[in-house]
Amino acid sequence: EMPAGNLRGLIHLYRLIRQERPDIVHVHFVPTAYIGILAARLAGVRTIIWTRHGRLAKSKFSRSWFRVKLAMWLVSYVVCVSDAVRTELSDLDLRRDRMGTISLGVDLDRYAIARDNAARTVLRTELGISPNDFVIAVVAQARPEKQTDLVLRALALAADEPWYERVVVLMVGGGALDKDNQELARELGVAPRVRFLGVRDDVPQIYSISDVAGLTSLTEGLGLALVEACASGLPVFGTQVGGIPEVCIDGWNGFLFPPGDAHRLKNIIARLVNDPELRARMGARGRTLVEERYSLKECVGRLIALYEQYAGPGVESRSGLHA
Repeated sequence: EMPAGNLRGLIHLYRLIRQERPDIVHVHFVPTAYIGILAARLAGVRTIIWTRHGRLAKSKFSRSWFRVKLAMWLVSYVVCVSDAVRTELSDLDLRRDRMGTISLGVDLDRYAIARDNAARTVLRTELGISPNDFVIAVVAQARPEKQTDLVLRALALAADEPWYERVVVLMVGGGALDKDNQELARELGVAPRVRFLGVRDDVPQIYSISDVAGLTSLTEGLGLALVEACASGLPVFGTQVGGIPEVCIDGWNGFLFPPGDAHRLKNIIARLVNDPELRARMGARGRTLVEERYSLKECVGRLIALYEQYAGPGVESRSGLHA
């Protein structure tokens, strides 16, 4: 565990890297990534790989752009989790020559849980969901950029629809705005149709009792929750931002809508509620998409190939550090 404080963290990582002498240091999220990059460079590591999970959402010459540009100048290769992230960095003239897309992968077996009726009934009963309820899963921390309140607003717009009383929304992930969302649900009158589940370690099981899943983000590097939902055979919905359209292909395995458009989201939910055959087709297509593009085996294999490109065959079994 890295000590608190940038300087202490830098010294700690520098000493660890000098001790372990890895061929490659692979860093991920900021600001820890910046510390890891600098420590690795000071320790003399020749190959530093940085996975960019999110988007900058900033213009060229902003402060964040300069930080990223400096960090990218110090690394050997930048892995982007989606084509959207890679395109953004390329448009900002950031390290086009040593950059590629390797998406986040999921364990297909973990999300291929059979919809056993007995297990489904037990979990639904535990969560206060009847067998005939239509379940929408929203797996995302309640933070401003996730705009999770939009699902509540869309649900409120459907209060007079004949299908409204069938819908149950599962809000999974907790987050800073979770209590605000609970208060909003009460104000909008939709609280009886929503379950706030906080942080869960059984997301595959949550998806197994759900009928559809979605993200309402304002910005998103990829949208891993949608990848997991597709791996579970669910149709999905998502905003037209970042990497989401790469996972949710509009009209094929789900539906896209503009960020903040609660009316459009309500209409999407209505269509999915009322068309079980469409849900089945979209769910099957989503599972195929994940098998072809987002399997853990495929994505890890591409990372190993990248490691071998820089450090030679067998590098995955030699010393290496992730920060």
